[in-house]
Order: sequence, then structure tokens, then C-alpha cells
Amino acid sequence: MYDYIEEFFYTRKYNRINGLISELSDISRTDLIKLVCSYKQQIVKSSNIPQYSDFYHGTTELVNYLRKSGDFGPSFLEIGKHYSNKPKKRNTYEKYGENHAKLAESLGLVVIRKEIVKRTYLSDLGSVIETLPFNEQIVMLEKLCSFIPIVQYCLINDVQYKSEVGELLLGVMSESTAIRRTRNTWDLIQMTRGEYKWD
Repeated sequence: MYDYIEEFFYTRKYNRINGLISELSDISRTDLIKLVCSYKQQIVKSSNIPQYSDFYHGTTELVNYLRKSGDFGPSFLEIGKHYSNKPKKRNTYEKYGENHAKLAESLGLVVIRKEIVKRTYLSDLGSVIETLPFNEQIVMLEKLCSFIPIVQYCLINDVQYKSEVGELLLGVMSESTAIRRTRNTWDLIQMTRGEYKWD
């Protein structure tokens, strides 16, 4: 029934972008969660658990930046510098850019390609989502959060508390890293469930 969603969930690809957007728009949040929970559990590892400082910097604002700049394929360093107006160390810029580009990639908004350095480009999904009214963009992003492996795992196992997330993360990363990513993961779970309190 939701063939485009299933295809995107497993492959992060789509034969018809409009078909995927239509299915994501039509399916209720409750039905999407049930659907995602029925799919094969994705492998959860440190590298696919998002870490970010600003959700918008890894979603709507990054897509907007890429489009307005002609989608030239900025490096992680260039993305990090775009978001900072204060002098910082090179690796600080790079890490910030990497974290937010990877968040966007996990939602299907961008494609990261290895050239001389890794560069970030808009995907068709990111381009189409940006054309939606802002409130619809947020709902779409909240639904896409359910496709992130750690979020799917928490939905399948009916995780209800932030402390449970922290315990789960300790199984795949160091304590210091788990502490940094617990809040991000919990926020993504709440977004998926429609419980997140947006500023």
C-alpha cells in the first residue's frame, strides 16, 4: 500500500519523488509508526546516530543554503563556516558541518559524495520539501525522523523515557558520546510521535 515509503526506508532511493511525497503526506503519524515498526530492524551503530546542535541547520536552513548557493557542493568546512560568525578552529567548523550534513543525509534531504573531500548536494527530496509551506515541511521532517535506525529501534521497543535512550546508546558508543547524543535522539523520537515542543 505504501510502496514508495518502503522503498525509501530500505534504500533511501525513490523511483517517483511525487509518489513518495504523496504517501508521506497522506499517511497518519500513527500509521507511519506502525508501518516503520513492521519493517526489518535497521542496524544501529555510532555512525548512524545523529548528533547536531541545531535541527534547522541540518534540515530547512541547510537545504535553503544549498539552493541559494547554486548547489555547488560545499565541504563540511564550508558548511560549518556558513553557520558561524565567530572565528573558530578549522576542525570545529568541519565537525559542525559534518554533523549537520549527516543529519540531513539521514533524512534524505541531501547526498554526501566523496570527491577530493566530502561534499554535500541537494537531493530531489530536499528540493521538493523546501517548496512546501513551512508547517508542512516540519510535519514531513518529523515523519522522516522515523526512518533513522535508532529512532526505529526505539519505536519498535516502545521507549518512553529519555533515560532509556541513554542506556541504549551506551551499548554502541562511549559514555561521553552517549551523553551528547541522548538529547538529540530523544528529540527525534518526540518529533516522530508529534510530541516535540518547537520553539
